[in-house]
Order: sequence, then structure tokens, then C-alpha cells
Amino acid sequence: MNTTHPGSAEHEIRGYLAAVDQAASALSPGARARLTGGLAERIAVALAERPGEVAAVLAECGDPYEVGATAVREAGPARQTSFWTRPGTVVGLFAASTVLGAVAQLAPGDTVHTVLRLPVLLLMFGGIAALSASRWWTRARKWTAVAWIFVPNCLVIAASALTGHTATTELSGLSPLGVMTFLVGEAIRVGLYGWLWIRRSEPAPEWAPSSFPRWAKVLVITVAVLFVAAEVSLWISDLETVDSLSGMRSGSLNP
Repeated sequence: MNTTHPGSAEHEIRGYLAAVDQAASALSPGARARLTGGLAERIAVALAERPGEVAAVLAECGDPYEVGATAVREAGPARQTSFWTRPGTVVGLFAASTVLGAVAQLAPGDTVHTVLRLPVLLLMFGGIAALSASRWWTRARKWTAVAWIFVPNCLVIAASALTGHTATTELSGLSPLGVMTFLVGEAIRVGLYGWLWIRRSEPAPEWAPSSFPRWAKVLVITVAVLFVAAEVSLWISDLETVDSLSGMRSGSLNP
């Protein structure tokens, strides 16, 4: 026989789940949500079979503080989040690369562009590396972010192919295509960084490099090292001959 008022039962269940959540406060928000969500589902199933027996069902679930403490013990020691994989660091690396890249594009002459090209590149790839190792985004969101990071570079390459000039040359000449490419690219980057910040959802699944074959990991690391080494070599060469290479800008991945 149903002897419990529906409103009172709902309040009692919410209080029980809140007590469990408080007892499990050492867990991450996602882990607590999964714990209380599982309990809520279990309680709902039990009440569907035995309407009105709220007190009995909650008693069977166990003391809420003991349930939360048990979940904390089973989770083991909390993993420390590396500074380099925190959302602020990841977004900060990308934002710094974009700011320096904009300065390099807007500054007159080639000297500033040449000096900043390598720092911009290292900041961008540092952000990608930090993002890939971070637990604050799902794997799908990481791949989405990396793909969109290179969209503005594709626009620059396309604009250069259409005009026969670099995007910086077009911008300095106030060409409508150059200005539009620059503004659209910056808007895409700002939107992407905002999306990354909003869509962080710790504890997202960690990126598992072990899921890739060994040969694939070796290949990716080798290509990355060779690419950075080539960029460093070009950067040093350009620094040494910046006066005689006026107007020339090597590299196409500068944000």
C-alpha cells in the first residue's frame, strides 16, 4: 500500500542523493554524477516494483555517507592534473600563438615575421600536444579542435594560390581578399578557443596513445621531430639573411 506522499518521497530521495554526493566530494564532478545517477536509477526501478516503500528502498541502498566513502576508496588516490594539460594552459598556448601570429602578420617588413615564426609554431604545436594529453576533453572534441586549428592556414594557402602573393603581402596592401582572409581566420580561432573553454568536461577519457600501433606512434613522432628540426633550420637561416631576403616568408603553418 502506498503510504508515502509523492512530494515527500521525492524530497527524501533528493536528500539521500545529496548526502551521497557530499560524502563523495573527493571524487571528480563527473564521477559523482555517475555515482548518484546510478543510485537514482536503482531507486526508481525498486520503487516501480514496490511503490511507496521509499524508506525501505533507501535503507537497502545503504547509508549515504558510507556509500559515498566507499566510492572514494574504490576510486583510489586522486590523480594529479599536470599543469601543461589544464584547460587554461591549453587555451593559453593557442591564444599566445594566435596573438604572436597576428603581430607577425600586421608588422611592416619581414624582420618581425621572421623572428616570431618559430615561437608561433612552437606555441601552436605545444598547445596541440597539451590538448592531446589532457583529460578535460573527449577524444572526439580533441580531433575536432585540431582540425579547426588548421582551417585558417588552409584559407591563407588558398588566398595565396589565388592571388600569387602571401596573405601578409595582401594584408599590407589592404587587398580585400587579404583583409577578409585575416579577419575570418582570427574569428575562427577565437571561436575555437571559446568552444574549447566552454566544452571542457573533466574527467573526460584520457587520450590513450597505446590504442595506436607502435609503428604509427614512431612514425608520428619521427615526422614531428623532422618537421620541427626543418623549421628551426629555416628560421636560423632566415635570421642570418633577413636583410637580403626582404619580402620572403618561408613556412605556411603560422597561426
